[in-house]
Amino acid sequence: MEQSRLVIAIVLSFLVLFLWEVLFVDKQAPLKQKQNLEQQQTAGEEPYAEKTEILITDRAASYKDNYSQPLQEIRKITVDTPLYSLQISEKGAVCKSFVLKNYRERVNNDSPLKEMVSDSDNGMFRTGFAGNSLVGINDAVFLANIDSDSIQINSQPYELSFSWISPEGVVIDKTFSFSP
Repeated sequence: MEQSRLVIAIVLSFLVLFLWEVLFVDKQAPLKQKQNLEQQQTAGEEPYAEKTEILITDRAASYKDNYSQPLQEIRKITVDTPLYSLQISEKGAVCKSFVLKNYRERVNNDSPLKEMVSDSDNGMFRTGFAGNSLVGINDAVFLANIDSDSIQINSQPYELSFSWISPEGVVIDKTFSFSP
């Protein structure tokens, strides 16, 4: 009895979907979109192409000038707040370590602090594009907007930015916002 009700429910569901498709779905809309796309291509325009200028910031432009020079040492910038401490590497601008200050690995008082992301991982917040369409992003060394290797955040919010320019001139900016 239970199985027959299940089969009837499935059949009725498919019947509702089929009737909805037949009665309410406009089959002309996709056809019109396809015709508009073909007309744009025959007119010599690229579909969805925007004609904009790429603006490169001064900081990124200076980084591009130094692109051919030998790479400098990759820094790990430490951010300390009252609740956590984390390290962000300039290689990929990824979080390499995230340690909670109010929690421990175990209940014991001598247990180490709880480490959410360990340095052995590939890092969190990695940037990537579909089909590896941006060459060099996997091995990119970003330029941080600070000179020091550590930041203390106790009273005011802070934004830490990283910039990278691909060989094609695409500018990638990653900004991390921290609040005490």
